[in-house]
Amino acid sequence: MRSGLVRLAVDGENSEGVAVQSSDRRLRDASTEYKGIVELAGDGEDKEGVVIQGNDKRLKHATELTHGLVRLASNGENRAERAVQGNDDRLRAATIASLGIVELAENGETKEGVVVQGNDDRLKIATSKKYGLVILSEPGGSEPGRAVTADDPRIKKANTEFPGIVRFARNGEDSSETAVQGNDKRLKIATTETYGIVQLAQSGESKGGLVVQGNDERLRRATTSYPGIVEIATLGTNAAGKVVSADDPRLSDKRDPKPHTHDYASLNHDFSSHTGFLKVKGATEAAYTNISPPPENHAPIYGKNESEKGAGIIGVARDTGLIGYGEKFGVRGDSSSGDKDGAGVIGLAKRGFGGVFHSRSGFALLATGKGIPSFGEVGSGKAFLAEGESEFSGTVRISTGKNSDCIARFFPVSPADVISEGDILVMGEDGRLQKSKAANATHTIGVAVKSAALLLGEQASSDGKHWLVAVSGVVTVNADASSYPIQPGSLLVTGLTGGHAVRISAESLRPGSLFGKALTPLRSGRGQIQILLCFQ
Repeated sequence: MRSGLVRLAVDGENSEGVAVQSSDRRLRDASTEYKGIVELAGDGEDKEGVVIQGNDKRLKHATELTHGLVRLASNGENRAERAVQGNDDRLRAATIASLGIVELAENGETKEGVVVQGNDDRLKIATSKKYGLVILSEPGGSEPGRAVTADDPRIKKANTEFPGIVRFARNGEDSSETAVQGNDKRLKIATTETYGIVQLAQSGESKGGLVVQGNDERLRRATTSYPGIVEIATLGTNAAGKVVSADDPRLSDKRDPKPHTHDYASLNHDFSSHTGFLKVKGATEAAYTNISPPPENHAPIYGKNESEKGAGIIGVARDTGLIGYGEKFGVRGDSSSGDKDGAGVIGLAKRGFGGVFHSRSGFALLATGKGIPSFGEVGSGKAFLAEGESEFSGTVRISTGKNSDCIARFFPVSPADVISEGDILVMGEDGRLQKSKAANATHTIGVAVKSAALLLGEQASSDGKHWLVAVSGVVTVNADASSYPIQPGSLLVTGLTGGHAVRISAESLRPGSLFGKALTPLRSGRGQIQILLCFQ
């Protein structure tokens, strides 16, 4: 119980920093019934984690009738999972009469699945009379299926009299299937007198097939007196074929205010001077998706305020300032602002609620981070942010759909441990969590998880120095049922296998070591089970 130079381990203990005693049960001789350093397998047993003995039947010499490490095949047998013997007929030298590894082809034979021999006639040097791998063409010959030789006259240099690969055209010649030479007169620089690739037009010339030059008078700046590309109309004139200049008075509104009995009214006037109420009715729609300014023809009324601040439409009343009704959506608010405090809809109140939501049959409020496919919107994954105190009256249901209905927070972990999801974590002496290694430990904190239904505290950085740890609820945990099977309701404590839970009886339970109860079974070996965290 007390340490000297070293601290001795209790029988079977695998704690870090303790010395195993020579009387430890793990050092006794192994047998097929009980393991020491290892557990011995029975004759022919293929159980995982056991060691094969030297007298195992699987280590005897193999024959065609019974196998040892392998099962030998009979001569010529091609059955799966058999080893071919050295005297098998298929390993003998191949001939054209009988096959070994391969079957040899007769001279000139084209049979499928046979190998061509080195003395086959088809491998000899080819000539124009008889072929080897190919048959050569006569000089100038154009027979299909023959190879052209290097001395063929068609490969010599081309000229205007005789073709090689191509035939050159004479200067100015436009015959088909001839190549134009670099000194052809048609490639010289074009002028207004003679053409090269193209023929240039005189200034102002409109003849077909000619190219306009950069100094053509028609390309100069247009005025009201002389045209360029276009001719500009004098101010206020409406002559055909002329372009109105930007300073024409007809492009600005110079109207004087007129009474409403006139055909038109001033640009800015009070509509209260009208009798009755303002009513607009029409049928219009336009394509409108994503977060962007709506098109003008998307609604019968369009209001745009071009000031930096202000509103597009204002409604003021003693009761309801503005009402929007739609068979699908009553009001839609969009914002393309990149500011953190930007919002599609904002509601302000002096004393009451900033917003009130109601539904006759469904949820009064839906906050989704999954996006709205009908609007072409992809979500950020974040749905709801509440800053300040919150009150709930009624049932609050939290579900992740990932078998992690738990409460968790981030804890710092020891960098010496390789931690994975489902590991049981205990508190270390340095204040950081580490994977459990001792049986029936009393300093268990929780189970490593990837996600949780309720997350307490701040989000930790993704530097590998912190892990999300479930401290309450239902989680998936690594378990070891090698010694005792685990049933639903079994009491669970830490085991000798790192990060794994084991079953324990109520009589053997140490105060403070119980951390969970099994919800699903594990009959043998290692695996994962669902548990309810309940520390005691």
